[in-house]
Amino acid sequence: VMSMQAWVFVRYSGAGYLGHVGWAFQWDQGRAICGATENPPGTPHTSAHEKGAWNVCLPLKDVLREFTRPHFGCPGYDAVKVINVATPNPQHAWNVMRWCEQQDYLVTGVPRGRNCMDDAFDVLTAMGLPNLPWPTFNPTPNGWFNVIPGSLVSLKGLKLAAEMESDLKVLALPPGEPVQPAWRTEGTPEYRRFVEGVEKARAEEVAQPA
Repeated sequence: VMSMQAWVFVRYSGAGYLGHVGWAFQWDQGRAICGATENPPGTPHTSAHEKGAWNVCLPLKDVLREFTRPHFGCPGYDAVKVINVATPNPQHAWNVMRWCEQQDYLVTGVPRGRNCMDDAFDVLTAMGLPNLPWPTFNPTPNGWFNVIPGSLVSLKGLKLAAEMESDLKVLALPPGEPVQPAWRTEGTPEYRRFVEGVEKARAEEVAQPA
C-alpha cells in the first residue's frame, strides 16, 4: 500500500480561544475527503443534525483552500499539520467519519465526550495514525493540535478571492457506511486499552500530590 497524507486543521480562536480542529485524508491518487464538526450553536450538547458536521470530496490540490472558507457561518482555519500515513485505510476513515456525523455533539466527558477533537481523533486513527495524542491528556483543541506530529503550514496567505471560488471543484463522495470504531465500543480490547486505560492513568495523575 502506498503511503498517503492526512491533515489536521486548527482555528485558534474557536471556542473562546480554546481552539477548534478539522481534518482531511487522502482518498486516492487524486482526491481527498475533508470535514469537521463546527457546532455553530456553541452549546455544550448539540443534536447531531444541528452540530454543523460537513464533508466534501475534492481534488488534492484544493484541500488547503477549502479550509480557508467559512462552513456553517464559522470562519476559516488558521493553520494545518500535514502527516504522512504509512499504512493508510481511507475506507475505514470514511466509514468512521459517517458514524461520527450521526453522534450528538457533547463537549464534556472526554474521553466519552464527542467534540471536534474526538471526531478528528477517531477519523484519523481509523485512517491509520495509531499514535495520535489522546484528547483527554490535551483537553483543548489548540493544545492537542500543538502536540500532533507533522509539518506545520500557515493558511494565512491562502484566502480565496471571490473569483476563485468557482474553480473549487467538488467531486462525488465515495460510498461509505457508518462504522463505530472498536475503541469507542465498550467491552472491546481497544476500548479497554484506550478509554479505560486513559481514564485510569488520568485518575492516577490527578491523585498525585502536588
